[in-house]
Amino acid sequence: MAVTKIWAIKDNLQRVLDYAANPDKTEYDALAQTLHYAENDAKTKLNESAQLVTGIHCRANHAWEDMRAVQERFGKTDGVVALHAYQSFREGEVTPEQCHEIGVALARKVWGKRFQVLVATHMNTDNLHNHFVINSVSYVDGKKYEQRRSQYAEFRAASDKLCREYGLSIVEQPKVKEPARYARIREAIDQACEDASTAEDFHRALYRQGYIFGSDCFNVEKHIIPYFEPLGVTLAGLQPRQIQSFYLHEAETLKNTSILRFHANLHKALKYAVRIDLITSNPVDKVDRPKPQAFMASYYSAEEMEKLFEAAQGHKLELIIQLAAFYGLRRAEVMGLRWEAIDFEAKTLTIRHIVTSTRIDGKKILVEADRAKTKSSLRTLPLVDPIAERLKAVKEQQEYNQKICGNCYNQEYLGYVFVDAMGNLIQPDSVTTGFPQLLKENGLRRIRFHDLRHSCASLLLKEGVPMKQIQEWLGHSDISTTANIYAHLDSQSKNLSARTMANTLTLPKAPSVKEW
Repeated sequence: MAVTKIWAIKDNLQRVLDYAANPDKTEYDALAQTLHYAENDAKTKLNESAQLVTGIHCRANHAWEDMRAVQERFGKTDGVVALHAYQSFREGEVTPEQCHEIGVALARKVWGKRFQVLVATHMNTDNLHNHFVINSVSYVDGKKYEQRRSQYAEFRAASDKLCREYGLSIVEQPKVKEPARYARIREAIDQACEDASTAEDFHRALYRQGYIFGSDCFNVEKHIIPYFEPLGVTLAGLQPRQIQSFYLHEAETLKNTSILRFHANLHKALKYAVRIDLITSNPVDKVDRPKPQAFMASYYSAEEMEKLFEAAQGHKLELIIQLAAFYGLRRAEVMGLRWEAIDFEAKTLTIRHIVTSTRIDGKKILVEADRAKTKSSLRTLPLVDPIAERLKAVKEQQEYNQKICGNCYNQEYLGYVFVDAMGNLIQPDSVTTGFPQLLKENGLRRIRFHDLRHSCASLLLKEGVPMKQIQEWLGHSDISTTANIYAHLDSQSKNLSARTMANTLTLPKAPSVKEW
C-alpha cells in the first residue's frame, strides 16, 4: 500500500534537493516547517538519511546544477522552483531496493518525459518512503509545470497501478468515473487505429465520428465561431448568403486556400447535422466553392542547400535536415525513423513508421504509428555512404549516452534514431520551430521545413530525373500529385519540347528592318 502527497515549493531549490538526498547535512529548518506544518505531518523528522538516490534527466550528485541550468536557460528562476512529492509504503511490505525501484518507475511515468526529477528513498522510519523533487521548468521547452487540481489524482493513480504490478496492496477509495466525452474519444481513437492502414485513413475514420484535428480546431475557434456567433444565427436558420458573406469577409485577409479549408469544415459539420436530422439540407451545397489557387512551392538552390548544411553543422537538427533534403522526406517520416528500418549491410532505408503531433478536440497528442501518409509513402530507398556514416555515428553516440546515463536513460524510445542525450524522443514541433530559428541566426532565406522536400524535387528535376522516378522517390500516391506541384520547375522537358519543335518545323527567316 502506498500513500502519496505532492505540493509546490517556493523556496531555494538547492535546499530542497539537499534535503531529499541527504537531509541530515542540510540546514533546512525554515523550508521544513513550511512543508511539514502545512501538511500537518508532526511525525516527520529532519534527521532522515537517503541511501538510494537516482536522478532522472539530471545527475544525482549534481541535481541542483542541472536543474538550475534549465531554469536559467529559460529565464524562469522565480516563483515555484520545484514540486515536492512523496510515496510511503506500509511497514514491511517492500525492501529498500523495491521501494526505490518503484519510485524511479513512478517518476519516469508521471514526469519523466518533460521534467528533471530527483528520486530519494528514505529509511529512517518503519515505513519506507520515496521523496521526489521535480524541477518546475521543463527541460524540453521551458514551460512551467502545470499545476492542476487533477495532478494529485493522476499521481495517485500511477502509484496505485505500479503497486498492483508489484503485487502490493493499495488504499481503496471510490472509483472516479472518467468523463463520458473522454471515454468516447478514447473509444473512437482505438477504433480508428484498428480500421486505418495509413495516417490519412486514421484521420478520415475520426472525421466520420465527428472529431476534428489541429488546423481544423484553429479554423473553427479563430475564424468560423468569431464570425457567426455575433450574428446570433441558429443552425436551422443558417442561410447560404450568410456563408457566402463569410467567405468574402475572410478573402479580404486570407488566400483562397485557407477559405477552402473553412468551406470543408462547414460542409462536413453541416453534412453531419443533416445525417442526424437536425436540419433538412446542407446550405453549403448552395454556396459557390472558392477556387483553389495554384500552389508554388518554395525551394532552395544547390548553393543555398550547401550553405544550410554548413550552418547546421553541430546543430541538433543537422542530420534531420540532411535526411529531409536528400531523400525529400516529410517531417513525420524523418522523426519516425527507427534503427530497424536501416540496413547498413544491404544499404537500404525503409520508410514505414511515422511520429507526428496533432490536436484532437483541442488536446495535443503524439501519434506514433506503423503507417505513412499514403500507401505509396511506404517505400525503401538506397542508403548512400555519406548518410550511412552519419547514422552510424549517431548510433554509436546513443549507445555511449545509454551506457553513461544508466537507468536515467529513457528506455521507451530505444528504437528511434532521433532522441536527445537522455533518450527522450525529439518532439516534431521542436523541428518546425527550431528550423526557421536556425535560418534566421545564419542569415539564410526563410523557407518551411517541408520546403526541403520541395528543394529535393527541384534539384532532381534540374538534373533531368524523370517525373515518374521523382514520384516514387518522394512517395506520392499518384504522378499527377508530383506533376501538379513541380510542373513549373520541369525546365528539362520544356527545353526538350522546344528543341524537338525547332527541329521539326522550319520557320522562315525573320524579315529585315524596313527603312522609311
